[in-house]
Amino acid sequence: MMCCLRIYFFLLLFILLFQQAAFAQREGHERDLNLSIHTWPYNLKLEDSISIKEYLERDIVPLSTNNDSLIPLLQYIISQSKELGYMYGVAKGQLSLGMYYNYSGRLSQAVILFKSAIKICQTHSELSYFLNSLYNALGVTYWNLGLNTQAAEYYFKAIETIGEDKGSIGSIISRYSNLATVLPDKKQGLQYLEKAYEIADSVKDYRLMGVILQNQSLLYASFKQITLADDAIKKAYNIGVMQNDLFLQYMSLIRWGYNYYNLQEFQKALESVQEAQKLLPGVPEMNAFHGNAHRMLLGNIYTDLKQFNVAEELLLATLDTARKYGMKEQEVDIFKSLFWLYKQKGALEKAIDFQSKYIMLKDSLLNEKNTQSISLMEVEYRTAEKEKALIQKEKEVQKRNYQITAAILLVLIMGILLFTIYRNMWHKQKAFKREQEIGILKAVIQGEEAERSRIAGELHDGIMVNFSTLKMSLSAIWKTMSNDKERYEEIGTILGRFDNATKELRRSAHNLMPELLLREGLAGALRYFCHNSQQVVPIEFQQYGTLPPILTQYQLMLYRIVQELVQNALKYAEASHVLVQLDIANDYLAITVEDNGTGFDFSLKDTHKHMGLHKIRSRIVSLGGDMSVKTANGQGTSIYIEIALNNLKET
Repeated sequence: MMCCLRIYFFLLLFILLFQQAAFAQREGHERDLNLSIHTWPYNLKLEDSISIKEYLERDIVPLSTNNDSLIPLLQYIISQSKELGYMYGVAKGQLSLGMYYNYSGRLSQAVILFKSAIKICQTHSELSYFLNSLYNALGVTYWNLGLNTQAAEYYFKAIETIGEDKGSIGSIISRYSNLATVLPDKKQGLQYLEKAYEIADSVKDYRLMGVILQNQSLLYASFKQITLADDAIKKAYNIGVMQNDLFLQYMSLIRWGYNYYNLQEFQKALESVQEAQKLLPGVPEMNAFHGNAHRMLLGNIYTDLKQFNVAEELLLATLDTARKYGMKEQEVDIFKSLFWLYKQKGALEKAIDFQSKYIMLKDSLLNEKNTQSISLMEVEYRTAEKEKALIQKEKEVQKRNYQITAAILLVLIMGILLFTIYRNMWHKQKAFKREQEIGILKAVIQGEEAERSRIAGELHDGIMVNFSTLKMSLSAIWKTMSNDKERYEEIGTILGRFDNATKELRRSAHNLMPELLLREGLAGALRYFCHNSQQVVPIEFQQYGTLPPILTQYQLMLYRIVQELVQNALKYAEASHVLVQLDIANDYLAITVEDNGTGFDFSLKDTHKHMGLHKIRSRIVSLGGDMSVKTANGQGTSIYIEIALNNLKET
C-alpha cells in the first residue's frame, strides 16, 4: 500500500509539472520543465548579449534526456553573461542550470543557483518578471528536499508575483496546485485547488480543469475519501471525452486504476490501466519517467492477481528503464515491488535480495537528501555570514564616507566662513577707504568754500568799498568840470566803467558766496544764477516738485557743481541753449544739465581726460549719489545726477 501511495505522489508531481510545461510551451513563455538549449558545440563563442539571448531561446531540450553536457554549456553562458554585464543571460542561465540540477538530483546546487538568480532579478527591475518562475522552481526544489515549509514559503511568493509574470494562465494555476501539495492541511490544499479550478473555468480551459480535478482526486485519495476521489476523476474523464482530449482520458483511467488498486479491486484496476494503455500512442506528453510509473502500477496489479511471470517481466523492465535514466526514487519503489513479488511467489532468496537493495538504496537516498539539506544549510549559513560581513563592511565604508563627507563639509564651511570674514573685512576696508576719501574730499571742499568766503568778504568789504570811495571822489570832480566838456565826457566814461566793474565784482562776490542760497535755498539760488548768467546764451531753469530742507553744506556743494557744469557749457560747448532741471520725486533729487553744443568723447573710466567732470563725479559719490554723462561729438551733452534725499536731509 505504501508503494501505491508513493506512486500517487509521483503521479501528482507529473501532473503539476506537466501542466506548467504544456501550457507555457503553448504560450511561448518560461518553461518550468525544459531548458532552452539545443546542443553543446564546444567551439561555441558568444561574444555579445544578442548572440547569448538567441542561443538561450533556441529549440527546447526535455530534461529527461539526462544530458550532463548541458552543464558546461550553461556554465559558459553564465560566465560570458557576467563578463558582459548581461544580467538577463546570467539569470536565465542560472534558472535553466538550476532546473537541470533539480531534475538530476543535485538539489542543493539548484537552490544556490535559484537564490542567486532571485537576487539578480530583485536588483534589476527589468527582470522582475523572472521572479515568479524562480520562486516556483525554488519551491519545487525544497519540496524535492522534503522541506515543505520552505517550499510553501516560495509557492506563496510565486502566487504574490503572478501579476508580474509574463507566463500563461497555466502558470497561474500551477502555482496554486503546487501549493496544495505541500500544505500539511489537505483541506486547505483543496481550497487552493478550487481557486485554480475557478480560474480555469473562467477562461474555459478544459485541459486545465481536467488536470485540477485529477489533483483533487489524488488529495481525496490521500486521506481515504475514495468516493469523492472517484467523483472527481469521473468528472475529469467526462471532460476528456467531451473535448476529445486523450491525455485527460488516459490520466483519468490511470487514476481509476490507482483507486481500484487502493480498494484491492485488482481486476477492475487491471481493466482501467489496460484501457489507458490503448490510448497511450495518442498521448505524446508521456515520457520515460511517467510511462515507467504506470508500468510499475501494472506490475503490482499482476502481482496481486498472482500472475507472477507477467508481473516479473514488467517490473524488471521498469527497473532497467529507471537505471537507464537515473531515476533513483523510482528504483526504490521498484525494488520494493520486486520484493513483494518474490515474497508472494515464494522465491525468498530473491525477495531478501531485493529487500536489502530496497533498504540500502532508500537509506542512501535519504542520506543523500539529508546531506544535501545539511550542505544547503551550511551554504545558507555561510552565505548569511558573508552577507553579514558584507553589510558590516558596507556600514564601515558608509561610516567612513560619512566621516569624509563631514570633513569635506567642515572644510567647505570653514572656507566659506573665512571667505565671508575676508569679504566683510575687504568691504569694511573699502568702505573705510571710501569714507577717508570722502572725508578728504569734504575737507577740501570745505577749505575751498572757506577760501571763497574769505575772497568774497575781501571783495565786498575791501575792493568794493575802495571802488565806492573812488567813484564818489570822481563823481565830485566830474560835477565841477561841467564847463570843460571834453574832460567832463572823459570822466563820465570812466565812471561808467567803474559802475560795470562794481557790478562784475558784486556778481563775482555773489558767485563765490551766494547770499541767496542762504536765504531761499538751492532752487532759488540756481534760478537766480541761471537768470543772471544768460548774457549771451539763454539758460532755462526748470523745477518739478518741492525740495525739502537739506544741509547748507550739501546745498552749497550742489550749487557749485551746477555752477561749474553751466560755466563749462558756456565756455566750451559753443551751445545756443542750456537747460538746468531739478526733479524731486520718490525720495530722490535728480539734477539735469543739458546743452545743444558740440559735445565731446567721454568715459568715466578715463580719469586722465576731463578732470573737472571726474572731480564732480567724486563729489556726487561722496554724497552717496550717481552721475551719468551722455555726449558725443556734434550731439550736445546731457549730465544726469541722482541722489537720495535721505543723504542730504538735515538731522
